[in-house]
Amino acid sequence: MSENEKPEITRPKLEHVALSVSSVLKINAWLEQVSAKKKGVKISRKDFINWLIEKSPDNLSGGDLSALIDRFYDEAKFLRHLLREVNQAKANGKTDTGFELVVKTKKLESKREVDEVEP
Repeated sequence: MSENEKPEITRPKLEHVALSVSSVLKINAWLEQVSAKKKGVKISRKDFINWLIEKSPDNLSGGDLSALIDRFYDEAKFLRHLLREVNQAKANGKTDTGFELVVKTKKLESKREVDEVEP
């Protein structure tokens, strides 16, 4: 490396996250607990959230995974994702998309239930 060339410095990508009102209130309460426990301790929200994440395990528990999936799964988004994959496969000339779509139809009411309703 010559004297004129400087090594490239790679900086981590920062991401800003908007918190819900209930999350902010919870964080404020936790920070107040720390201040009440030990005077002179001043923690920013950013430092607190980073500490909270860093001390958490690298992998989510099975229960946490299930809770996240239950809360955020959207069938319509999933179907749009599959459609994008199929369209991309077609654009690339692939005929086999790698998955099979199974459509279930609703069962018709049983004849017995229909006969009981009609006069």
